[in-house]
Amino acid sequence: MRWKLKGWTLVGMLLAFPGILWVTVAAVAQIATTQVTDTIYRADGTPATGTVIVSWPAFTTSAGQAVPSGSTSATIPAGGLLSMSLVPNEGAMPMGTYYTAVFHLDDGTVSREYWVVPVSTTAVQVSSIESTVLPTSVAMQTVSKAYVDTAIAAAVSGHPLDTSTPYVQKSGDTMTGPLVLPGDPTAPLQAVDKQYVDVSVTGVASGLSQKVSTLPGATQTVAQPPGTVLEVNNLNGTEYASQYLSGTGNNGIANAVSSADCAGGCEVKAEQNYASNENYAPTQWNDKTHVEDTRKGQRFDSYLNPESVMMPGQETGQVIDVVSTRSGASVLQETTSAFPTSTGLAVFHSALTGGSNQFPQNLESQIPYFKSTYEALAVTGTYNTQGQHVLAPMGTTCYGVGDCLIGSQTLTASGGFRDNADEGTHPFDLQVREDTNVFQGTCSSGCTPGSTSVKVATTYAPGTQGDGRFLIDKNPAKVLSAGVLTGVGAAGNHASAAFSGSGFPVSVFFQTAQTLSSQVNNIAPGTVTFAIATSGVPTGYATNTAAAPQTSGVACVTDPVNAYTAQNYEMANYTVVDGTHLQMTLNKTHVSGASVAMAGLCGYGLEQTVDTTAGIRQVFPVVGSYSATGLYYVGGETPIVGAMGSTSAFANVTLNIASIARNGNVVTVTTAGNLPVDVNGLSLTVAGVADSSYNGAYTVTTTGPNTLTYAQNGANSTSTGGTLSLMTGGYALYPMAEVLSVFNTATKSVDGQMSLAPNTVAWATNDVVEQPHYYQEMVDGDTEFVGQTTPRPGVILRAGIQYEGNNGPGLQGWGVTNAVPASNYFGNGGTHSPPDMAYLAKGIWLRTMVADAGEQAVFTIHCNSHGCGKWNSGYNLFELDSSVGTDTVGFQTTTSTLSLNLRGTGYSFTPQGFNAGVVNATTLNGAISAANISSGTVNAARLPVFGASGAGHAAGAVPDPGSTAGTTRYLREDGTWAAPSATVGSTTVSGATVSGTATADYNFLQGSGSVLTDTSGNGNDGTLGTGAAAPSWTSTGLSFAPGQGVSLPATLNGTQTFVLGIYINPLTSGPQTNNPYPVLLTSSLPSAGGFNLMYQMTDATGNFINLTYAPTLFVNANHRTDAPNLLSGFHVLAVTLGTGGSSLDHVYIDGVEVANYRLQGASAGVQTSGNLFVGSSGLSTWTGSGFNGTFYRLRTYATQLAATDVATVSAAIRNEIASRGVLTSPQQLGFATPQLHAIGDSITNGAGVATPWSSLLSLARQPAYTVTNWGITGVGLQALNGSEPNRVAERCQTNSGPALALVLAGTNDFQLGNGTTATAVMGSLMGEVQVLKQAGCKVFVGTMISRGGNDMSGTNYDAQKDAYDGLILSSAKTGGADGVIDFAADPRLGADGANANSTYFQSDTIHPTQAGQALLAAAASNALNYAYGYNDSNPHNVTALPYSMTAGDGYVSLAGVTGAGTVTLPDCTGQSGATYRIGNPQSAYAVTVAPLNASQLINGLAFGTAVTVPANGSVTLRDVPNPKTVSGCHWEM
Repeated sequence: MRWKLKGWTLVGMLLAFPGILWVTVAAVAQIATTQVTDTIYRADGTPATGTVIVSWPAFTTSAGQAVPSGSTSATIPAGGLLSMSLVPNEGAMPMGTYYTAVFHLDDGTVSREYWVVPVSTTAVQVSSIESTVLPTSVAMQTVSKAYVDTAIAAAVSGHPLDTSTPYVQKSGDTMTGPLVLPGDPTAPLQAVDKQYVDVSVTGVASGLSQKVSTLPGATQTVAQPPGTVLEVNNLNGTEYASQYLSGTGNNGIANAVSSADCAGGCEVKAEQNYASNENYAPTQWNDKTHVEDTRKGQRFDSYLNPESVMMPGQETGQVIDVVSTRSGASVLQETTSAFPTSTGLAVFHSALTGGSNQFPQNLESQIPYFKSTYEALAVTGTYNTQGQHVLAPMGTTCYGVGDCLIGSQTLTASGGFRDNADEGTHPFDLQVREDTNVFQGTCSSGCTPGSTSVKVATTYAPGTQGDGRFLIDKNPAKVLSAGVLTGVGAAGNHASAAFSGSGFPVSVFFQTAQTLSSQVNNIAPGTVTFAIATSGVPTGYATNTAAAPQTSGVACVTDPVNAYTAQNYEMANYTVVDGTHLQMTLNKTHVSGASVAMAGLCGYGLEQTVDTTAGIRQVFPVVGSYSATGLYYVGGETPIVGAMGSTSAFANVTLNIASIARNGNVVTVTTAGNLPVDVNGLSLTVAGVADSSYNGAYTVTTTGPNTLTYAQNGANSTSTGGTLSLMTGGYALYPMAEVLSVFNTATKSVDGQMSLAPNTVAWATNDVVEQPHYYQEMVDGDTEFVGQTTPRPGVILRAGIQYEGNNGPGLQGWGVTNAVPASNYFGNGGTHSPPDMAYLAKGIWLRTMVADAGEQAVFTIHCNSHGCGKWNSGYNLFELDSSVGTDTVGFQTTTSTLSLNLRGTGYSFTPQGFNAGVVNATTLNGAISAANISSGTVNAARLPVFGASGAGHAAGAVPDPGSTAGTTRYLREDGTWAAPSATVGSTTVSGATVSGTATADYNFLQGSGSVLTDTSGNGNDGTLGTGAAAPSWTSTGLSFAPGQGVSLPATLNGTQTFVLGIYINPLTSGPQTNNPYPVLLTSSLPSAGGFNLMYQMTDATGNFINLTYAPTLFVNANHRTDAPNLLSGFHVLAVTLGTGGSSLDHVYIDGVEVANYRLQGASAGVQTSGNLFVGSSGLSTWTGSGFNGTFYRLRTYATQLAATDVATVSAAIRNEIASRGVLTSPQQLGFATPQLHAIGDSITNGAGVATPWSSLLSLARQPAYTVTNWGITGVGLQALNGSEPNRVAERCQTNSGPALALVLAGTNDFQLGNGTTATAVMGSLMGEVQVLKQAGCKVFVGTMISRGGNDMSGTNYDAQKDAYDGLILSSAKTGGADGVIDFAADPRLGADGANANSTYFQSDTIHPTQAGQALLAAAASNALNYAYGYNDSNPHNVTALPYSMTAGDGYVSLAGVTGAGTVTLPDCTGQSGATYRIGNPQSAYAVTVAPLNASQLINGLAFGTAVTVPANGSVTLRDVPNPKTVSGCHWEM
């Protein structure tokens, strides 16, 4: 441990006052002192004069203050008065600490005393502090003669020198001198002598474990007692700020980093008890300095140029490796936080100077280093555990030239998404804008011509200056602007501009004959001598340096346009070496063929003033002027100066006038040729007209492609000649210099000091200067690249916006807005050309756009910027590429004409009719006769006429039947010729060709009787069951109930293909039809032997799932083939039976084979005896089970049909059944009144109570719903998924808008499936949501409440609840739900173990009591009232306080309050995640906000704590659910 003086050097000061002389020891850090005052006498008794020197060893006062060793002195003046202040050393450590006072008197005598100075607020005399006994540190303990004589006298006489009694009283007394004992104590109560104490203390102090050695031989440990402080200024190389304070303080860090201890960099620590508000700037420190600031508990690390031992060259302030292994549950238990998060680091990073943006890889294969990269944060997150993984939020501000990236982030995923809480791999949102600030100021120092170091006194946007940009001098006397910019200039190696009336000085141009490359260790080429090209140079370039204006000076060096996009431009000093060589000092590399320009406009920057907006000017570096009216400039990717139709607003239009006339004070001009742009609203110049009264500048209105008008008073007349012109050619040329650095090395800050490249600017003090944005800005939204190798999941993936909450009028889902006013563009008074497109979709898509029809329209097309009534208001709706060109569909707003141009042929729809050259129509309805043909003729041969075919028919034209010989066709009633249809059995199926021969074909159209007729002609009729086992005939098919069946002949036992047209009755509400084993075809063999075609779904372990319908081939009492596809409603189901080996069973739904199978085997040949039944055989296993639905068609084949044949037959059967009037797809039923559907299980159904929660809703700001309870006892989400398309989904649309569907389900899924996870159940819930959403419903999903017991895998239901509810709250909305009803937010229902509370749960610990149902209703009401309640666009205006908010008060405005008071928050149960705002746009009355009760606190503040709503402000509070283990909710601001 190394000690250092706490303050600065102690300075001895002599302060003279009349009659008194004393010494003051001044120190920065103040320690209390004691005044020593006395009169010093000589031996003869006269006052002495002379000097006293006082010295001391290092010690620590009894108050724990450290005093380093030192000395001081004082003069004893005439009169002998000594006065000095000393730090008390009485009781100091180490023991025996003395001041040594050496007196040098004027009589030549020298004496020494040892002082022990006490703590005293009054002066003490020397006589009271001096010790006649030498300190123990003096080897020989001598005493004075007086000391000895006095002691002897007292011993002999028994009396002291004074008159007091010499004896010590037994009852107690005060001694006036030391007591000498005969020896050390031997008994506990004996007195202790000095020797005993000294020896004991020495023994203790001599223990190595109790000392801190100044020269340790090994590790030392200091055990600091609690409540005490060990102070040290430099420990193990770390300097402590509190020990470096000086003067008035507040400078410990500054003193430490500038001390000798930190000359080569150091580590400084500002401790938590460093009571100072001192600030600091790392730029002021020495390299490799690190300050760790832990004041007030925060750790704030600052570094200056840290170097890495592990990664040389990687300048990283701190490397942190954070590993998280705690589970969310353990975090919750330890912290009570419901949001476990592990974060790496938050960093502020500044790059002020030293940057390089050069990387000439096109020139050199070996480059010293890459362009400088500055990263605010470099983080690698390795996340092997589940959860939400966020790398880092960040922001980047770029003032220097170079790439400006919010962060180059690559998300590489292989873990996949597993849980519904997972959102997949996706980036984040960005805001990218060009800075609106421009650095401006005045030149204040260094302002001399050609100066490369100037100081700018900032007047605007300090701190926004940056390296690599240019500093321009805006002194009007130095800016060139004479004449006008006319357009693009001469062709050459650089972008060019042409002027008129400018009179520029002309530059001298050379071309380099070699590449100017980097140095070995520096990208800058440095000082190089190079050859100029002496032949083959561009026009106007010199080939000998004799053309240089001077032998040395400043030149502009620039790469040509076609060499390198950056076109490296710089100004550099040059020297002529000889006739063909120049020497220059360069900062940038250049290709062979680069231009070197001298004099002229080299050193200027060009501004095209028409493009300057809001003080943001675009200043291009000028290469040089090739003539008095032309210059080359560096255009980069933006060569727009003088270019029309570009991103610039430049315009130069001149046309000859063909005719001009004035009539009624309006002049009409017709130009000789069409105007190249629409100049409507612009001021144009009319010149050269024969009648000069027409000439002048006028704001014009275009009336056609070559006509326009303008207002002008005058007589009606006509004239000839003249021109019409528009010119926006304003410009400015500024003297400028490239800024190499904005870092002031003297002050180590960015303060306006600038280092400049060589330049020719005549800088002068007080010149106004500016650093414009760099001339090229490309502010754009980046493209997100989303790549995946593993086949994507079969769910919808999309990017975009999802709006949640209460959405209504005023919400516009997505906007691509060009916010630039129309007046900026041609045709509207501006000179800009419009941008290309608002939306681009590229690549291969099945559909480029999919949209639900809007309630009013799919597309609303407004008129273009010209309005609806102008000559150029028309537009193309579509431009369609064809094999020969582009076809168009257009609309003309002035005439309401829709036109089509197809391969040059025009068609149009107008209010008057349809216009076309050729009309090909199959059917023309209406009264079409000769009288209706207003023009032209119709050849009679084209109108063969049919006579009337009966009283109910009229005569009609016969279409041409064609001339194909031998073709048999018939004429249909719709007037078309058609070939005879193929037949399937005895039933005609339009247009179908069926492969193979059916062994049986049942159309179920007999309508009555006990025989099911085989229409194939094979005689395989079926026999209906009798009595209760007989299905019921309908007009379109045969309706079955469980236990009913039709016996088929045994001749069909060998069937290998079954095609069934069926309608499976979906689930209803309440009790369901008892059907333990839903089955379509059964065997007569007992105990489920033989072949059986079921439609009951199985889980992963082969267990049937109740009420869940999916195809299953159940063979000989075992699963043979299972498909997971859910079924209900109408389908054509086909199964082909495999024979074994590679021949397997296949299942087809509506002609398409299922995508996958849970189990796939071979079932052919298993029906070896007995026979098959349609529906139930009525035998064991199938007794009481069967088909619940309607059969419309059954067709059988002896062989396996191919997939294509199955598709054909399936389509034919579907069409045939549809022709009966049977609905073959779900149809919206349509309701006149608003509908609310409560979907769920027995909890929703209200098991065990009189009134379920759906009938107890208390809703506000919503219509009166017709409420339907669809609760089903024992149902799971998969069962609901299968039936929903034909159940609630058919009821999603009403005349009042979308119906509401509230889904509370999932608890039974944990019971039904072995090992079912929360993630799997969440997937089923999202399937339910998607079915309902696609049908048009608005869907709210509910969280699961507490349940007693364990599921089939032994997992506690409440544990499953917690996981499932977490997924619902985190991802239900992203999965498509419109909202969440957090039923479990009520701890009486949702907390773990809540099911044991008999007040709210029935004895089965599953179903809520009537009181529990009321709580469910309250939560649902809160969620719905919030969703449809007040919001930002429709606030609830409250005028009187106090006010208690309701769940629907999403936004409360207090603008009209008439007094102070409190707003009480609503109950937060149910609407978890909701955001409430309280706006307080007034300051007259104080407003506070309070929670409803002590269970719903705000930010954890104690109940009753007032939270102020700021005056003229607002507060936003979010409804946050507590962890589901404990449930409840609270508020966060």
